Amino acid sequence: MQQNLVSFVVLHFSRFNEEAVNLILLNSDGGPLRVWARPDWKQRLDLEDRAYLSDLMDEWGSATAAEIPALLDELSRQSHVPLRVFHRGDAHAADLQALTEGLVEQKYD
Repeated sequence: MQQNLVSFVVLHFSRFNEEAVNLILLNSDGGPLRVWARPDWKQRLDLEDRAYLSDLMDEWGSATAAEIPALLDELSRQSHVPLRVFHRGDAHAADLQALTEGLVEQKYD
């Protein structure tokens, strides 16, 4: 039985004066882009950076299925401080629990 692969990107957001925040973006077949983060990610950032990441998450959440691959490619090309791509790959749907352990799916505004 063949399992579908889910594309993922691990993003690392950090400025020198803040704790790092890791985000995981999951792209499954035809669905919306899903974003996962630690429950306390907002407490780790100042107000300006929280607003910046929230805006990005909203933008990512509104991407159509056809736009998502190009969006993930663009993130990889534009990877620089403070938002960098830490890892990009594919995982079996059954392995997603380990990838997102301790994280919560973010809801878009």
